[in-house]
Amino acid sequence: NNKDKITITNNYVVFTSCCGIDLNDGTSSGVNISNNTLIAGSASADSGIGVLGMKAGNGANIISGNNITIAKRYGIEIKNPAGSGLDDELADGAIIVKNNIITRSGAFTEVRDIAGIAVFRRSFTSGNPSSYIDVPSGVVIKGNTIDGFTQVSTDGEGYGIVVEGVRMTIKDNIVSNSDIGIQRQAGNSSGYMKNNAGDANQAAAGSPYFDRGNSPFSAS
Repeated sequence: NNKDKITITNNYVVFTSCCGIDLNDGTSSGVNISNNTLIAGSASADSGIGVLGMKAGNGANIISGNNITIAKRYGIEIKNPAGSGLDDELADGAIIVKNNIITRSGAFTEVRDIAGIAVFRRSFTSGNPSSYIDVPSGVVIKGNTIDGFTQVSTDGEGYGIVVEGVRMTIKDNIVSNSDIGIQRQAGNSSGYMKNNAGDANQAAAGSPYFDRGNSPFSAS
């Protein structure tokens, strides 16, 4: 199912388990998630904002001006995007993640990889390639401030920003106190099947990849 013209703005959210704001199960277009405050209310709070399958059809997709404090894994996770790559907020199909403040607070143990902003291939629908593109595409990440994505455990790494897929732009961000500031990756073959299901092994200790993603290609 496609979710059209979703607007979530100016909310104050305290979440104590999975996620603060999550658009899952299907695709979405014309998304606007802006100017929200999201606070991890416990050590179990996992992801601030998660959006699956953003694409064209109802205008640009914008995630901006959010203030996120996360306990565990992700500040913002963009899964299976089909963006145009345009840095234009009036362009249909643009996906722009901008001017967000993302902080990881607390030395919580997490053996899996963590990230402030992650764009990656995840939750691909089995046998239904029309739902998502096989390789993430076309996200602009700019003007964000990210702090504190370090790992207590030696099993995983902390990433300020990590992207895989094509036509990605990362510019004018401030990333501090993270194990790896910015990573562009491709080729983590764990679980990958073209146009089919196959989530990567997210607990692959010692891997040089952000283990949750398994796109075969990366932007130049």
